[in-house]
Amino acid sequence: MNAKWLPMALVMIALGGCNIPGLLSGDDFDGIAASSARSTPTRILKGQAEESIQSLAFSPNGQTIASGGDTQLVKLWNVNTGKVTKTLKGHDKPIDWVGYSPDGKTLASASEGVVKLWDPSTGEARLSINTGEKGIPTVVFSPDGKRLATLDGNDELVFWDVTSGEKLEAPSFGNKLRTISFTPDGEQVAVVRQSSGKIEFLDLKTGERKAELSGEQSWLADLRFSPDGKLLVSRDATEITLWRGAAWENGTTLENSPMTDIAEISFSPDSKRMAVAWRFGITVWDLDTGKQTRSYMWKGTPKRDDWGAIFFRQADYHEPTCVAYSPDGKRIASGISNHDIAIQSADNTWAIALWDIKP
Repeated sequence: MNAKWLPMALVMIALGGCNIPGLLSGDDFDGIAASSARSTPTRILKGQAEESIQSLAFSPNGQTIASGGDTQLVKLWNVNTGKVTKTLKGHDKPIDWVGYSPDGKTLASASEGVVKLWDPSTGEARLSINTGEKGIPTVVFSPDGKRLATLDGNDELVFWDVTSGEKLEAPSFGNKLRTISFTPDGEQVAVVRQSSGKIEFLDLKTGERKAELSGEQSWLADLRFSPDGKLLVSRDATEITLWRGAAWENGTTLENSPMTDIAEISFSPDSKRMAVAWRFGITVWDLDTGKQTRSYMWKGTPKRDDWGAIFFRQADYHEPTCVAYSPDGKRIASGISNHDIAIQSADNTWAIALWDIKP
């Protein structure tokens, strides 16, 4: 999550769970009303009390989900069994971001001011990088997986060697950056500068600004390139804009925007769809047409006493969830909590929910 300037309530990703042992299907929740829900999770991976998972990522082979949150632990979950296979310890602050390198051989986790690199096959810590960044960390792998881009205490762009952990020489890109993303060829970075709110493309070798995009969005929170590199998506708290073409011109806002408190986006591996986590659930969009194709949310006005309340955390407060497409495009992962599912229960166990995507 790169929206470090937004209020914490709009940005932090709270994944939920439930106090039901093991791995269950949606059909097992026979004690929970489902009158207003359009869909229920296929399976649930049970967490622990007060875990408040804030980020998750599928491994490139799709067999493992990495999660991080307030317990300061990174957990690796077997998708098929629902069991935690490894618990990685080392952070002394809540973990706000986890992500795999493109080849899956390195797992990165980030808390305020610190990024740790792990060997996911063994669970051993490889490196610890002190970025100096304050607040929610900004971390991005380069397309070749050899570098990490972060921000420092002045919100300046810094690059790190993934193998050695050493800071790499780079031209000055200025400070007060908000969010960053590598272009698909790895030769430029797309950034948003706090002073202008515009998207800039900067040459990694020279620091030269190669292009600038100006849209209707304000306070841009995130920039993402689609897996095929043909689409750039930018978002603020309420709207998502699609940029296409070699020059990334003529941005168009998704149909039926604005949404509310958008937390995260995730592309399907074929770049044809995008899942969006926002205040009232998850919606899936067709990126060719710009139209919604599927919703995991409420019909009409949410009611706290039915299954539609899975994204509620407190009586008068909604939290967005994080979302991730599986590498094969057949699942979406997000989160719920037992307190949110069964309002009559005071249990605060957290977990990861999986939805199977039907053709």
